[in-house]
Amino acid sequence: MSELETDFGIEPPEPKQLDIPDRCKNCAPLLMAKVDFFECKLAALSTAAIADKAMDGMPTEEREQYAHHLEEEHQVDLAMHNLTVEGAIAELEAERRQELASRLNYIDETRENLKQRIGAMTASCDGPLTMRAQRNGREYKVRICTTLTDNPYKNVAVIDCREL
Repeated sequence: MSELETDFGIEPPEPKQLDIPDRCKNCAPLLMAKVDFFECKLAALSTAAIADKAMDGMPTEEREQYAHHLEEEHQVDLAMHNLTVEGAIAELEAERRQELASRLNYIDETRENLKQRIGAMTASCDGPLTMRAQRNGREYKVRICTTLTDNPYKNVAVIDCREL
């Protein structure tokens, strides 16, 4: 079991989910895209957990404290907007649920965009290119992606250096 499974109860995305060909498995830009995809998955899980709690509304104790605060400090504001204390709390809860729904939609769109970007990157790539050079008693190995697709990961490379 991986640390991610242990710590978060989920496992990293499988290549099947992202449709990454074998030739691209060790590509640095695609590894970064997988990290972004996985971060979206974590954000979706945490936002969904918060949304589940938001559907239940404010816990009773917090609701009572907030209602008391509104009655004591904001009676004029409530009257000006023709709201009751319960109406104001209901509006606040509805706005919070809407905000969370929008955030989940944004995360879903981001994940879909990442899938499309990864598909475009792998479609126009023959796999990573590895170059080696030696200088001053060290060997340098650089692995870059050869995709022709413009993407935010295009300047990501893996560089290994070792003493000879």
